[in-house]
Amino acid sequence: MHPFDYAKPTSLAEARTLLAQTAADGVVLAGGSDVLRRIEEEVIRPQVLIDIKGLPELRGISFSVHGGLSLGATTTISALAAHNDVRRHYSLLVKASHQLGSLRIRNRATVGGNICVALPQTDLPPALLCYDATCHLLGPEGERTVPLSECYKGTRQTALEPGELLVRVTLPAPAAYSYGAYHTVRQGGQTTVVGAAVLARRASGPSTEWRIALAAAAPYPLRAYEAETHLASAEPGAAMVEKAAELAMRAAQPADDIRASARYRRSMVGVLVRRGIEEVIEQLSGRGR
Repeated sequence: MHPFDYAKPTSLAEARTLLAQTAADGVVLAGGSDVLRRIEEEVIRPQVLIDIKGLPELRGISFSVHGGLSLGATTTISALAAHNDVRRHYSLLVKASHQLGSLRIRNRATVGGNICVALPQTDLPPALLCYDATCHLLGPEGERTVPLSECYKGTRQTALEPGELLVRVTLPAPAAYSYGAYHTVRQGGQTTVVGAAVLARRASGPSTEWRIALAAAAPYPLRAYEAETHLASAEPGAAMVEKAAELAMRAAQPADDIRASARYRRSMVGVLVRRGIEEVIEQLSGRGR
């Protein structure tokens, strides 16, 4: 294994300084489920490993009815899925979290790591996209916010600048009613071959706002905007569902790899989106409550 220095800052301010000093050759360690494997395999060769796991400013979950949800970047997936307010108001996050690897992995993997790894098959980002999540970044120039939908630039490529750190993720206040579904095709019970998150939200009126986000169907997690628009405006029925599934398939940008072909992935996007919409419609009608 390539030798490297290890730094464990005791405050966010110290971490910010370290990141500014080592922007070109430093790597952040949070849960470590991805970073440590890549270091061991010498895919990456950092000069400094900056361990942020113990920073209290990056941990925890807070919620208010009017302010929404705030997730510290080092909050584990297990803690997210077990939180009462998340389970009550953001249930799609819980459904996606339960799909993420084994319990051992969920106990280590973090919210921030799931975003910053920028892999197409990650399960949490599609659910976060459905809730219009925002990333809060801290760097040498101060703090800035980036919508999660604008955070991905490619596989393992994000909008984070050198020296920047993801400190928290925020979600808007919950709608009066929301129903979600997350369906995947998996390999070996853990790795997502393709996945689709579907969310419907209603405020006080009869109109429904839809969100659809895909996993492992493009170089990074992405929304199917045309399918969402169609669901919000079309006459309810089987034709509406079929057209939305078709539009989601068009939005997909799948690739061939050792797990599946691009053709298979695109086809399964249609199947999973259709399944998700039908499940959410059933919940909206009251039968799924």
